[in-house]
Amino acid sequence: MDAYAAVPVFDRVFPDTSKIAAMRNRVNPKTLVIINDTLSNILFLKKLPADSIMMMRYVNPTMVMPKYGEAGKYGALAVVTRSYKFKIKPIIPKIEPAAWFVFKYHKTISNSLSASEKKFYFSQFAKDCDTDFKYKPLNKFIHLARLPNDNEVANYEAAINSRDDVAEGEQTMLSPVYESFEKRNGNKLAWIGGSFTIGATLFLLLLGLFRIKGLDNFEKRMFEKWEKDVINRP
Repeated sequence: MDAYAAVPVFDRVFPDTSKIAAMRNRVNPKTLVIINDTLSNILFLKKLPADSIMMMRYVNPTMVMPKYGEAGKYGALAVVTRSYKFKIKPIIPKIEPAAWFVFKYHKTISNSLSASEKKFYFSQFAKDCDTDFKYKPLNKFIHLARLPNDNEVANYEAAINSRDDVAEGEQTMLSPVYESFEKRNGNKLAWIGGSFTIGATLFLLLLGLFRIKGLDNFEKRMFEKWEKDVINRP
């Protein structure tokens, strides 16, 4: 029995909680605050956890004053939380991670077992895989291995594409290795140091070179939908 799993790795968080915190701190106190579709205030906004905010954008006075009059002459801070239900179905953003961490689980059972026994072991195998995957220490790997171009790559790609929010195109897949170099390559100190340094350098370069594409356009489209929901609504 084989199971394949993948975790997207990004080079920045989305939404950018640092950017959100900075906008909250420097906004003009007289600027209106519209949270989802309700007029609010900066004090309430500052109490919201940054990671509960899906989008935050400044809205020019020319867009705000037709609805809010003189109160909107300093513009508004449009805030959309994760709990907001769009009246127009929002577009699902297509993610393009810098890389994917991929994992394979394998278990062998006797083919002479009955159908009910095989079903039991398969169910247990699935539960064990799910538990291990949920608690996998993703940042505790020793090094990252690039997958060879073999038949298993197609299985990892199938795991990635089982999601409906992954952009088309070639995916960079890396296999985290948790066992020590001594177990894999013997006691070769020079090899250990050199390989770790090269692997860590390549990983940092990878994160520096690849960006999440499409999220800025997604935020723009999401803002346009919010504008139709709130600002342009009679």
